Amino acid sequence: MIKSAAIRIKDKIYIGVEHYNILTRRDEDGKLIITDTDNLEYGFVTNKDIFVGREEAGKIAYECGQIKEKTNSLQSKDIL
Repeated sequence: MIKSAAIRIKDKIYIGVEHYNILTRRDEDGKLIITDTDNLEYGFVTNKDIFVGREEAGKIAYECGQIKEKTNSLQSKDIL
């Protein structure tokens, strides 16, 4: 089952409701938390806390009944 949207940069994973929310998150000083946008990977975190890419997430979400149609690229809006 897909738990949340996620963005991975090297070994660090950031999670949130939607990818946009993750990208625009700011720290206490108002600075963007993610600034290295060249090396990020969009994906999702499963209920077992495993990061998966959009394609794998689409398969998982379909097989678990979270989405009704198959997709090769799950979008965060698909599981809201």
